[in-house]
Amino acid sequence: TLTYKNGFALPRRPSAGIGQEPLVSEQLSLPEISELSFEKPDLTYHLDDKTVYKDFIPAYVAFDKKVLRFFAYFLEDVWNSPDEDHRIRPVVIYYFLEDDSMCIWESAVMNSGISQGKRLKRHRVPKNDSGDYYHWKDFNLGIDLEVYGYKYHITHCDTFTKDFMEHEGIVLNEPEPMPEDPYIKHRQLSPPPRITSPTPNITHRFLTMDHKKIPKKLKSETAPSCIMELTKKDVDEYYSPKDFQLGQK
Repeated sequence: TLTYKNGFALPRRPSAGIGQEPLVSEQLSLPEISELSFEKPDLTYHLDDKTVYKDFIPAYVAFDKKVLRFFAYFLEDVWNSPDEDHRIRPVVIYYFLEDDSMCIWESAVMNSGISQGKRLKRHRVPKNDSGDYYHWKDFNLGIDLEVYGYKYHITHCDTFTKDFMEHEGIVLNEPEPMPEDPYIKHRQLSPPPRITSPTPNITHRFLTMDHKKIPKKLKSETAPSCIMELTKKDVDEYYSPKDFQLGQK
């Protein structure tokens, strides 16, 4: 298989191909061999791509401080109360796009008597028992969102959330009005409590009226004695029939 030329071992060129078939190089004529030098060989590597690609931006940078805000409410049953059988408690659901976490906040109602504020701290909320988590694609208007046994009914959202969802190809349902709590409505319609007059401030009167006296400038005047109607003379003095004459004023 080797031959020597000028003292160097070189592989011996086969005279025939596999199966004693003639070699391809021996089938070419001299003009065809000369034309091979003018042909442009195909490149085995890819041409230089001139496409300009955008720089990669991670999600925590692209969606930094971008929050979706949904308005919702949930029903709470009330037991052993003659005034109400359920409560409507409105909440706000915040969804953070940077890490797909969410939190739920309940606005405080004056004189409600229940603990309000943060209902759910910020974290990734599990969607089911299979290990899936809630994604912003799972949100829409007019649907129920079950979180840890509570069903939150989403009514509407803000303008930024609406534009973001529509830009991502999600068709939002029609917004719904937020229902009013019947007990709060009844309490607002009830008459206001009666406000009693303040008690006199004795200390203030002592400081402002000290050393002040009512002047005793009395003058003796003759008052009609008929006011008391003590005797018959007093009555006759003013109610005598002679005073009531026709045609006189």
